[in-house]
Amino acid sequence: MDNLYNSRALAEALYKEKMMMHGVTRTHNRGLPTKVIQKEGTNKKACQELRGTVLAAVLKGDDGNPNLLACSIYDTKPVHILSSANVDVKWIVKTKKCMKKQK
Repeated sequence: MDNLYNSRALAEALYKEKMMMHGVTRTHNRGLPTKVIQKEGTNKKACQELRGTVLAAVLKGDDGNPNLLACSIYDTKPVHILSSANVDVKWIVKTKKCMKKQK
């Protein structure tokens, strides 16, 4: 879904209608927990250090929408996601071989 519309309130309204949602969202006034909101790095070095950071929280016990997932992923800048279509969250470490450039 488009980030203009995704919010915790929309997820609750869709849950009442037996529907699920998943997509990126903006951070201001969307119901994201403050613990998953990442700020954009101020310089190139800070951005490189933050790259690959993942923060996630499952909002359990909410009557409006149980098990709503809020997460953020830092790529070139932070991306924030809300999902009611998840079943659970598992951390899996994946590795792949990369070629290192010679100087």
